[in-house]
Amino acid sequence: MSLIEREEVLYEPVEVRVLGPLRVRRADGSIVQPSEWLTSQTADLVRLLALRVDEPVAVEVLIDALWPKVDEKRGRASLRTAASRVRKVLGEDCVQRRLGGLVLTGAWVDAHAFETLAQRARRHIMTGELAKAVTTTREAEAIYLGEFRSHRDGADWGLRERDSLAATYRTMIADAAEAAATLAWWHDAVDLAERILLVEPCSERAYRALMRANRGLGETALALKTFDRCRHVLADEVGADPSAETHALYLELLADLPLEPAAVPFVGRAHEREWLRELAETSEATGEPAVVCMLGPAGSGKTWLVERALASDGPALTTISCSTVVEPWPALRAAVGADPARGPSDVAAARGRRNRPRAGFGDDVHLLSAAAFERLAEGLASLRGAAFVVLAARPELDAGRAQLLVGPLGGRGSLLTLPPLESEEIAELCAVVLRGDASAQLTAQVAARSGGLPSAVVALVREWAATGRIAATSAGLVVLHGDVAGHPDLQGRRVLTEAIDRLPAAALDVLHLVVVIGR
Repeated sequence: MSLIEREEVLYEPVEVRVLGPLRVRRADGSIVQPSEWLTSQTADLVRLLALRVDEPVAVEVLIDALWPKVDEKRGRASLRTAASRVRKVLGEDCVQRRLGGLVLTGAWVDAHAFETLAQRARRHIMTGELAKAVTTTREAEAIYLGEFRSHRDGADWGLRERDSLAATYRTMIADAAEAAATLAWWHDAVDLAERILLVEPCSERAYRALMRANRGLGETALALKTFDRCRHVLADEVGADPSAETHALYLELLADLPLEPAAVPFVGRAHEREWLRELAETSEATGEPAVVCMLGPAGSGKTWLVERALASDGPALTTISCSTVVEPWPALRAAVGADPARGPSDVAAARGRRNRPRAGFGDDVHLLSAAAFERLAEGLASLRGAAFVVLAARPELDAGRAQLLVGPLGGRGSLLTLPPLESEEIAELCAVVLRGDASAQLTAQVAARSGGLPSAVVALVREWAATGRIAATSAGLVVLHGDVAGHPDLQGRRVLTEAIDRLPAAALDVLHLVVVIGR
């Protein structure tokens, strides 16, 4: 389905906005002026039907809400007059009788769209799709331009609807603030938490999200002040102290322990991972040794790759970190069961107890002294039986020297140079770190800046997220450029929310056109 076809499916001829002042747009694009409704009851009829768009509202409910002090006969007559006026003003047969009530059809209603998005955001929270929850919340809050209000502000039905929508808004924003804090999207967490505190100053969920975000941005003192602010507000408003959960976070802030970033699951390098696994299995099956020398710059994921390839269902892995003073060969020889101090029966018994083949991993081989390097090469050449050894080194160990380690083994020795991650692998890694789908724009920017090194990818996207440069869009997560605080995407919504009620019809027409073009 093309973009134009999707627009036609989603299009409704009449647009009704009840969040904030009542604003109605006819099918021809013109704006209904408030005076055209003639009576406040007619305007409230539009509000009532809009809140239940495409669902019939019983006549008795409408009469009781709009004409509570008149008898049924007069109430029904007034309702018929008001419904007729709505049809005339809109120029559409959009108010119809159905199942003993009236129903508004063929209309897009902001409250309905808001509640649909709020429900979707909640589902994302429940399923752990936190980035999508924040994205959807941003879409929903753009629709929520103000509280619902009936013309007769004290009417029971109007107060119920206002409270229900406001509660949905508060819960949704609080969920998103906590999700942003969990994602380490610190600026989003600050913005969302402050939005909640504007409408609910006693929300401890918002204070906790704000405290975490302050600390994440390196403002621990500000986080402590936020706790003090929470304590004073709760004491003044409800005469209570912060909860145990909030106080525990405060004590954690006082300890000023460094934030430990969440471990990133291994992604990418599927071909190399499978190749290493097959070599280990072949060595075990044939009873012959295999040695791999892996070359790659710092951060290319050498250790990551080996540990993931030889995971729980692979060989039992022993890692030896090489240095100028560490002699790796004795430890590697013992790791793969080639220690002459033990007899064949000892090796067999050890392997029987583990019920798994064994592998040795020598990391940072490029740091070895010339003598230690020679002893390692001699030891590898003497390997016999099922033994799998992987050696990792930076490019300081040139291919010629690396060949000295694997060459004497003939076909049982291999040299592997790790390439940069592919674009698809970078997108997958970004999605894992940010917990959301990476756009092509974000993937291209990360690839250009990181050189395709996994550790650089992780560090870069974490930095961008922590500094508020990651934004969620319908195309996926993107990176913003320039002054983030003054970015039009972040400030424009606030300005528009404040100005929209003052805009003339022509300006609203232009905005509507821009939205359609944007889609």
